[in-house]
Amino acid sequence: SHDEWALSDDGFRAAPDAAHLAQNLGRWFAVNRPGHFLAYSSSFGLTGQSLAKTMKAAGHTWEVADLKDPKKSLTLQTLQKYNGVFLAGTRADSSVLIDYVRSGGNVYVAGGTGRNDAEMWNRFLEPFGLRFEHHDNRIAGALHIDSQWPLFAGVNNLMAIYGTPV
Repeated sequence: SHDEWALSDDGFRAAPDAAHLAQNLGRWFAVNRPGHFLAYSSSFGLTGQSLAKTMKAAGHTWEVADLKDPKKSLTLQTLQKYNGVFLAGTRADSSVLIDYVRSGGNVYVAGGTGRNDAEMWNRFLEPFGLRFEHHDNRIAGALHIDSQWPLFAGVNNLMAIYGTPV
């Protein structure tokens, strides 16, 4: 994602379609069944109550990692317990993430964190044909979404504040 604000509590308030995006991600990652998800981040974009409540109301489990707990390091074995991991602004081992995706796992990465997203994530993203630019843009506010892609079903607007182009 270009910006971490989309799934933040403020993002849900500014553009309630954020709930549809979260529900669509859960269905996509768990193949239309209840899933088990990990937010491995201290970013407000993934640790708010709105996202957690939305995922739980859709029948999923939602866990925010205690990043101070050494048992919560991201190993392939740890990640394979989840249908998906959500990341924003907290560094994770790119090779572990690549192996996780190649073994069938799902990863959501939010940019726009002001923590040099390109440097942090491109080693993980580039094998899959994606990359963050090395600059933020000045897009801010509720953005109109016009996409037929299933992840955007029911999503007409999302909030963004100075995200990082993908």
